[in-house]
Amino acid sequence: MSGLPVYIAAPYSDPDPAIVARNVERAAWLGRLAVAEGRVPIVPHLLVPALTGPEDPARPEVRELALRLGLGLVDTVARAAGDLWVLSRDDWSLSAGVELELAHFRNAWHRRNERRLGRFDGLRVLLDRHPQLRDDFIRLA
Repeated sequence: MSGLPVYIAAPYSDPDPAIVARNVERAAWLGRLAVAEGRVPIVPHLLVPALTGPEDPARPEVRELALRLGLGLVDTVARAAGDLWVLSRDDWSLSAGVELELAHFRNAWHRRNERRLGRFDGLRVLLDRHPQLRDDFIRLA
């Protein structure tokens, strides 16, 4: 795989562990789509918790460290001329963490590669090219 990196920005935190698990699954799916496109996905949902441990409301320093690590990855992708793919919530809103990552990427890369999957027909085109991922998308949507 020799494609450019793509940072997957997606909601993570929620008081309900089932929603956190769903958020991780959706981010992983978007990473698989990036692989199918020949890209190198950076999916913080899969990497950062392994380094920081699980989020705990009693330990805000864990979330702060996770955000710092994520922003470091955003910088790395921007320097490598990569993209940022944003996955919104079901109501099309962005989580506070995704907003922070998006603003950071915009500052680092002057908005050159911003991509908002789910709000443009590009997602339909990608799913047509990779039908093996369509069923997962429908299940996770």
